Amino acid sequence: MSAMAATPLTPKTAIGPNGGPFTVPAPAGMTPRHALLAFIVVDSGGIANITGGGTWQRLGHVEGPTTHLSAVDVWWRMATASEPTTYTVTQGSGADGAVVIVPVANAASTPPKVVEGALFSNSVAVVTPGITPNSPSGAEIRFAAGIPNHATVSWSNPLSFVELADIQSADNVSGAVCWRPVTSTAAVGSVAHIVSGATLTYGAGLTVIVASGAEHETPTPPSFPAFTPAKGTTRWRYTVHDLLTGSYFGDIYPRDPSLDDRIGEPGQFSAQLPIPNRGIAARYNEIFPADIADLSAGPGRLVVHPWRNGVLYPIYWLHTAVTEQTARQGVVMNLQGCTLDGYLAQVCLTSPFFAGGDQLTAAGQLVLDMQSNPASNIGLTVQAGTSGVARNLEGKVDDRYGDLLQNFARSEVGFEYVVNNRVSGGSIFRNLEFGAPRIDFPDVQHVFTQARQGVAGDITGWREERSAMRGATRWGIVGGTPSEDGSVAGTPVRSTLITTPHIAAGWPIIDRRLQHPTQSTNATTLQQYAQYWAARAPGAPRVFSADVILGKGTTLGPTSLGEYVRFILNNPRYPITSSGGASFNVAQRLIGWQITPAQRRSGKDRAKLITAQEAAE
Repeated sequence: MSAMAATPLTPKTAIGPNGGPFTVPAPAGMTPRHALLAFIVVDSGGIANITGGGTWQRLGHVEGPTTHLSAVDVWWRMATASEPTTYTVTQGSGADGAVVIVPVANAASTPPKVVEGALFSNSVAVVTPGITPNSPSGAEIRFAAGIPNHATVSWSNPLSFVELADIQSADNVSGAVCWRPVTSTAAVGSVAHIVSGATLTYGAGLTVIVASGAEHETPTPPSFPAFTPAKGTTRWRYTVHDLLTGSYFGDIYPRDPSLDDRIGEPGQFSAQLPIPNRGIAARYNEIFPADIADLSAGPGRLVVHPWRNGVLYPIYWLHTAVTEQTARQGVVMNLQGCTLDGYLAQVCLTSPFFAGGDQLTAAGQLVLDMQSNPASNIGLTVQAGTSGVARNLEGKVDDRYGDLLQNFARSEVGFEYVVNNRVSGGSIFRNLEFGAPRIDFPDVQHVFTQARQGVAGDITGWREERSAMRGATRWGIVGGTPSEDGSVAGTPVRSTLITTPHIAAGWPIIDRRLQHPTQSTNATTLQQYAQYWAARAPGAPRVFSADVILGKGTTLGPTSLGEYVRFILNNPRYPITSSGGASFNVAQRLIGWQITPAQRRSGKDRAKLITAQEAAE
């Protein structure tokens, strides 16, 4: 089974300050895969209920005196494909109430887990209780509400949470809803929600866990035809799915596939699909329609899941399909794709974005902002955690989410990220994982050796490049131009020049000036970006890569980025020492790989491993 993370979408709210029933708009675009949560607070009358579109189930309820706080409730049901335009909230004739409807995409069809909090009186805080998720993927939603005693109040948003609503009806009831992703089954603690503007006469809260739902059964693998890559020493399978829903479209049998992945940059996928006859053409036409008016499938909508011996490798968004026939070959479809972080750069902000606090929290909120729209919700679960570095992340209308994330990470005090797809309990989880200041697992090492004295090795080639054309000894960043009087030519903001230790060691000045990707005018941002590049590419930076053979039981896997690879070489450049040891025996951090799966012309899976220039012995 395959699943993507449950994600709250834009809520609908309504208030009923005059007693009796009131209506709230229903969210648009609902399907049976969406859960609906109704968070209701009512001050008096002892009645709180919601109807419309189907039978709602009350999952949580906290109450105080019926004259002051009749209900702090959460109601639930699964949506249908034909929701009404409004729902009706019922309350007492003299009551004052408010409701927040939260639609949740990719939700499990089982009722969410709810823990009811305590009743508070004469307090400026409501504490929502701790909870233990039953599933490692989902949405943690918290609802705090109370009676502000005839005053206007506002609610603080807890750290690491995304605010969904802050609502008040007249001056009698108020509430706030916020959420964050669930990424493990570890217990989470209680959270305080602070009000400003008044002391609450009474208040209470609820904590809700909506588990992610399974989306489809993976079909039984077909028998592999003799021409497929699975005929080598390893078995590969390529399944094609819908990007947004995970629905299975079919298997493909590529020729000359190539797949790679890198830290902080989109990995690439390429392959050829031979189409030698009408039967195969008809099969592939269901996945890549020949009719361009057929929008049911095709490049842009689909992803490919490569599997090696049952292990899922990176998921690639298929963005391009080129079908051609030449004088030398029959009809061939050439596919190109990128890892899911590459898709982020294809979606633009439609409103300004700002997130503060810890930089990893801000980065996660950026991705969740993109996924708040169902049409760009690709089901990424954002890894929880903090880096200890507080930075602001700002985006303008038409900035691209992927560009903002990548440039935000590239700071002297920044972080690294990668999308790792993990299979748990028969479900697939698309995880955006962070490392600050870098993704670094020195305790995990994979050893590859070059052949020596008749002993077979798995290193078939290597390359070491050092070039001053790729680096510099003095770095500077040019930012944007502050808004000024149009009659006066503006001057761009620049970082100070950062020199590397090479100049003090006698190297000449080698200058690099980069334009800041988002034309930032913030001096601190520009300075940190300059320091990042001065540390990343000083002088003549070294890039090392090795070509290796991957055995069936190799320890290297799709989530090995950030782990270390030990290379042991034996050649004229790095010969065996007089004591019989290797002169090149170094462990280096893996920052990228490219795999060429086995083909008829080569019965072995081969990989190019790219390592960072820092070394750890």
